[in-house]
Amino acid sequence: RLEMATEVLEQMLSEDAVARTAGTYTMLMTAYMRKNQWEQALGVYNELKATGLKTSLHTYNVLIAAHQAGRQWEAVEAVVLEMRSKGVSPNAMTYTALVTGCAQSRRVRRARELLQEMEAD
Repeated sequence: RLEMATEVLEQMLSEDAVARTAGTYTMLMTAYMRKNQWEQALGVYNELKATGLKTSLHTYNVLIAAHQAGRQWEAVEAVVLEMRSKGVSPNAMTYTALVTGCAQSRRVRRARELLQEMEAD
């Protein structure tokens, strides 16, 4: 069912049958992540970015999850910088994902720094 849903949503986007909002793209990214297709989720994010639509905190959290699934730790850090540059503050879900990623990549010092940042926020 999930595969059919992603196909329908992709087709609707390509035919302009559904409004092109950040939420629509994020929904498609989330669907790909549920199918463990992080590369496709990243591709959808790139399409979203090309539209110039404003990206939400939820979109960034899904993007972080996609980069973590691909073990792209430097890209995760770049997402956080991008978020902040656009005035989007990380929430508890963001910090949890970041600390988890640090643990997976054995970057204990960075995990501690993130915990301190979270407490400061």
